[in-house]
Amino acid sequence: MKMTARDRKLIVVLPALALVVGYCLMYDRGPSGRTRQLLQQIAQAKGTPVPPGDIIRHESQLAQATRELSVAEAETLRLRSAMAAPGATSSNKAAEQVAALLPRHHLALLEQAGLEKTPGEVGPSLRRLALQVSATNGMDRAVFWRVKFAGTFLDAMAALDELAAADFRAIPACMTMTDGPSKGTKTWTLVIWM
Repeated sequence: MKMTARDRKLIVVLPALALVVGYCLMYDRGPSGRTRQLLQQIAQAKGTPVPPGDIIRHESQLAQATRELSVAEAETLRLRSAMAAPGATSSNKAAEQVAALLPRHHLALLEQAGLEKTPGEVGPSLRRLALQVSATNGMDRAVFWRVKFAGTFLDAMAALDELAAADFRAIPACMTMTDGPSKGTKTWTLVIWM
C-alpha cells in the first residue's frame, strides 16, 4: 500500500498530539486540582443549612433597596423631563437673572433670545460636550441663549465674574465684541449654555 500525503502528515501529527496530551496530564495538575477544590466547596455549601433569619433579613434588605431604586429612578425621570423642555423654567429663570445682572454692572441690554440650535460660534469641543450632556439628560438638544449688550470692557469682565459665581447654571460658551455706540464702549454678544 502506498502512503499518501495525508498519511504522512498524520504520522507526524498524531504522535506529537499524544506527546502534548501526555505532558498535560502528567505535569499540569493545576486546573484539575482547582476544579476538585471548587467541587468540594460546592458540596460543603450544599450541606450547610442557611438559617431562616438570614433569608428573611436578606429579603427585607432586597425589598428596601428596590424601593430606594424606584424612588431614585422617579426623581431622575422628573429631573430629565424638567430639563428636556426647550423653554424650561430653569432656563427662563437663568435668562432673567442674566438680564438683571447686566444693569448692576452698568451694561445696557440690547437683545436677548433663546437659540433653536447650537450656534456656529460655539467651538467643536463644547458642541460635543453639549450633545453628550443632552443625551445623558434625555434632552433633544442643549439650551443656548444669545445676550447682546453694550458697555465698557471692565464692566463686561465684572459681569462675567459675577456670572461665574452665580448660583444658577449659565455657562459662557463664546463672546464676541464690536465697536459700541459711543467712544469707550463696545457691543458684546455673549452666547450662554443653560
